Amino acid sequence: RKDLRQLLPSKYWKKSSLESLEINMIFTITTGGRIRNLKFDGRYDREVRDLMRDALRAIRFQPELKEGVPIARDNFRLVQSFKSKEKEA
Repeated sequence: RKDLRQLLPSKYWKKSSLESLEINMIFTITTGGRIRNLKFDGRYDREVRDLMRDALRAIRFQPELKEGVPIARDNFRLVQSFKSKEKEA
């Protein structure tokens, strides 16, 4: 198991830099819940793209249903951020 810092470029090692990172992606969710045709909406370092590609490959999404039958969902948009949740006082 690797620390997130080992996977990302050094410019994101500071918490403030990492929290400013938002990764915009578009992909298709298949009837089996897998992703296809992953595209990144913007320019990101190779390490960032690889991290997100690997993470999304490991996830199984719930496919969209139409009349109870799974259908593929094209152009699904996802924004991944790394903002920490601040505890409320």
